[in-house]
Amino acid sequence: MKNLLNRQLLAVALAVIGLCSSVVGHADTAVPTVAEAQAIVGKGLVASKGLESYQATLQRAIRRDGKMKSEKMFIRREGKGTIFLKYITGRSATLQVLFSEGKFDGKIVTRPPGLFFDFIPIQLMDPKDPRVTGKEKRPLTDAGIGHMIESFAKDLADAEVAGRARVISLAPAPGMKDVTRLEVELAVPASKYPRTAMYFRADGLPIGVELFPAAGPASETYHYTDIQPNPAKDDAVFLKNIDARILNDYYKKI
Repeated sequence: MKNLLNRQLLAVALAVIGLCSSVVGHADTAVPTVAEAQAIVGKGLVASKGLESYQATLQRAIRRDGKMKSEKMFIRREGKGTIFLKYITGRSATLQVLFSEGKFDGKIVTRPPGLFFDFIPIQLMDPKDPRVTGKEKRPLTDAGIGHMIESFAKDLADAEVAGRARVISLAPAPGMKDVTRLEVELAVPASKYPRTAMYFRADGLPIGVELFPAAGPASETYHYTDIQPNPAKDDAVFLKNIDARILNDYYKKI
């Protein structure tokens, strides 16, 4: 992945220098080019690399049985190897999760939801447990801004090489101040979601993604708000969301 991202950054470097200032807030009626999309994605990769440690609110919605099911989460990443999650709303509300690469024998440390939340001890769960991955079976380690833009960058690069990348739109995001929405078609074989829309702040940081089937509305959406870079260990929001017993177990390991 590191080599791929380095190649991706090199490939878009000239485009970033020449195009980024004009792409954000694109107001022309002409159809945007793939080069313009690559410029924004390149800037997004750079911005995300400067945000390895952060906490935020993640609003996720997934279409199940024809209806969008929403849930809100607190997410905190400490470097690339550690992630804390608390499900605030949705079917897993109050579930707290910690995964730290190389610790706890590869298990996820959890505090399960339920009426007897305060009386249930901390548990270790398999990273593939459906209570964490959901029906979509997305690994917990995929959660976060960095993986979101890296995956999109790879898909865009692969589709471009195959001659199947097409920019659908590039414009200010409706109802969002200083945010640009980039929608592309990535018609690669076996693609579950051939259309993707990414959201970028004015500083280039990617803050959301929407995944579409070949036709119809989005099937999955992920949007990050209240992004706080490099939060302190004693940050009040962090301590409010993650149980002290999970934190104690974690800090004993580092």
